[in-house]
Amino acid sequence: MSDSELEDWGLVIWQRCREVLREDFRLTSPRSPESALGPERWRAILDISLWKKGDEKSRAILKGQIAQECFKASLPSSGLCAEFIGDFSMEFARQMLLDREKPYWLAMWTRLEKEGKWHSTRFFKASLAIPGIDNVAGPGSFAQILREIIDAAKSGVVLQFDDYVGYLSKRLRRISAPLDATELKIVVQLLDGSATDNKTLAKSLGISPEWASRKISELQKRHILRRFDRVPFSRIGIRMFNFFIDTVDSTENPFRYLKRCPFLYSYQTVLTGRWDALAVMSVPDDITSIRQLDKIEGMFDKWGFESSMQEIASSGAVNCFDHYDPDSGGWEIPWEFMEFHLRRIHGEKLADVIERVDSPANKTRLELDELDMRILDQIGRGNTSIASVRSALNIGQVKASNRIRRLRDEGLIRTIWEAHNIGLNESTVVTTQDRDVGAAIAAWSRRLPRAVVSFDVSRNLTMVTQLPRGGVYGLTRATGYLARTVDVGILDEKIYGGWGFPIELWDEKRQGWKCPKEQLDRWFDEMR
Repeated sequence: MSDSELEDWGLVIWQRCREVLREDFRLTSPRSPESALGPERWRAILDISLWKKGDEKSRAILKGQIAQECFKASLPSSGLCAEFIGDFSMEFARQMLLDREKPYWLAMWTRLEKEGKWHSTRFFKASLAIPGIDNVAGPGSFAQILREIIDAAKSGVVLQFDDYVGYLSKRLRRISAPLDATELKIVVQLLDGSATDNKTLAKSLGISPEWASRKISELQKRHILRRFDRVPFSRIGIRMFNFFIDTVDSTENPFRYLKRCPFLYSYQTVLTGRWDALAVMSVPDDITSIRQLDKIEGMFDKWGFESSMQEIASSGAVNCFDHYDPDSGGWEIPWEFMEFHLRRIHGEKLADVIERVDSPANKTRLELDELDMRILDQIGRGNTSIASVRSALNIGQVKASNRIRRLRDEGLIRTIWEAHNIGLNESTVVTTQDRDVGAAIAAWSRRLPRAVVSFDVSRNLTMVTQLPRGGVYGLTRATGYLARTVDVGILDEKIYGGWGFPIELWDEKRQGWKCPKEQLDRWFDEMR
């Protein structure tokens, strides 16, 4: 492609981007790239030897870069952080490409994040989150979020990086996609485990295995269905604790102290109710590590907090889609009837005749060597296929296959399905120290859309729920007659801690864990 041909082609791309920005995004970009960027900048973009190859990849990257610059030139001159401008210009550019060109652009974006040349945090990967917006919520959703941010900037609201990531993370939680009747049946059967394979699923739904496979793939692409292989911590001797924190005499955010704790698995602010924060701690099952929990509680008392550390002795999760209406694509929970149902379970002591949600922590008796732990570590990292485990650990196919099968048979690797972006945008934590009330609420949880139920050694209940819009009020009202014994708190977004799969702490001879003493000492020193 000659220089003049390249420039003419670039001008066509610019004009096409201008039209899309005006019609779909209500944004105005300058008529010519030279007036927007200056002649030297425009010439520099075109004058890269890579473009002159003329192959599909190089042309896609150049087209994307022109779209990026056109998008940036349409934005307000102030009030927007560089990270927002970069992310949304990258996504606009991706949308301007042909379907066959988009993988080149997305691969470049992902590579820039991995190489540290593009902003990224442990909890937010723009190249994963932003391209999925329209897939989940439908065409126009990306444009809607963009307009919300730009309107705020025009109103004088300055968007810093932390504000941007916080806003986008919370805003994405409100996105939901409707399920039709067939999709709903697929989701239900995959989540409850009744469909062991596509043939079983297809037969139960009266559709072909090929159609079932296609629908599952579509639901995954829309970020509704997600398949995970997970390692149950209790099976390998990792003990879990709910750590509740109340800011009694402190003005500090508890997360400031906890964020570098080597035991921290997750953290959530509790917006209402008895407690101000809920942290989940993952602790290796050795005496020294467990004793550190008393020290942690003592430190928080010294800092002006009240706290309660409760071991999760048994737990379980339930999903219920009985109140999902595929015709309206949303949830219609009859909270008045739900209250009546809870009153009956509690008053007539029916919890004992309803199948329990929770099951006790049960450590494996299988001897685990270094290779087993390395495989489990790879599973936790998302390398779940035999090929990816072989490649990461440099072992043979037969050995990898046999080891993975052995670990699965022992329940150390479990495949689960989760449903996301289906309108469950509110979250609560329900606690009670009344054993009868706790048993009744746990039994009642089987009628909630999503609930994770756990009990400590004294059978004190902690239940975390995910509910549709208005569900917090409905649940609070349904449990209101138990207000003296039950606390309901609204949960903010979950933040994951720095806890990693601690394979270096596994003692093969003792078949047990060692304490992460160095990491703990470093954290304690920082907190003094």
